[in-house]
Amino acid sequence: MTSAGTVTFRAHSAVPTARCPRCGVVPWRVHGRYARRLADAPVGGAPAVVELMVRRFKCLNPQCPAVTFAEQIEGLTSPHARYTPLLRTLLTSIAA
Repeated sequence: MTSAGTVTFRAHSAVPTARCPRCGVVPWRVHGRYARRLADAPVGGAPAVVELMVRRFKCLNPQCPAVTFAEQIEGLTSPHARYTPLLRTLLTSIAA
């Protein structure tokens, strides 16, 4: 999808659940969802964005300090990241 010169890819995880990053428990309870936008490498010279629907899970381990956590997509997201790994690599190589 393109919007005002930007290529937008919309996606969501196909995995049914995620593992708690603190204790490793695999919860079944989805606490909520939100859209996360990650800048990606340009496509044909146009800026690109990955719009990812992310689930928040409630950790069911009462001893775990993480009450809720957002799922991470391996190879694409990391906590608080605003860029995809490909764009981060490009920006790093340009700055070097």
